[in-house]
Amino acid sequence: MDKRRPVETSEDLVRAFADLFDEIEPETPDEIDAVIREAGFDPDEMEARIRAATEQALARSPLNWRNRTSQELESERDRVARAVRPGDRAGLIEAIKALTRQVSGQIAYAYRNLESMTDEDLAGLLSNLEYLASQKGGPGEK
Repeated sequence: MDKRRPVETSEDLVRAFADLFDEIEPETPDEIDAVIREAGFDPDEMEARIRAATEQALARSPLNWRNRTSQELESERDRVARAVRPGDRAGLIEAIKALTRQVSGQIAYAYRNLESMTDEDLAGLLSNLEYLASQKGGPGEK
């Protein structure tokens, strides 16, 4: 009698599945469909159900990088939207200048003509600088 070893590692599991598939007689898709039909199932329906379950699991999985990225992006957007804004144009410009000095290596922000920008653009620039400052762990962190 052939005594099988218990599965202890992933490699053992893969080997066990390979041995199992070697024991299965049908080899072509048509033969496999015939075996499935003999068992009382519709192969097309089984495929559709398995595909739907797989897609649903993938869409909900926290291990799916697309889900994690989407959640992280939404979290950062919420954080930027909650940031407190100075009430007037002069306050926006002062806050931008202070953060520009704080965020080293972001030279492009230092050479903007802030006076020619709209209030909305100033608020967006301030949000970007606050985000950069918080990522560096600086005093602008919220």
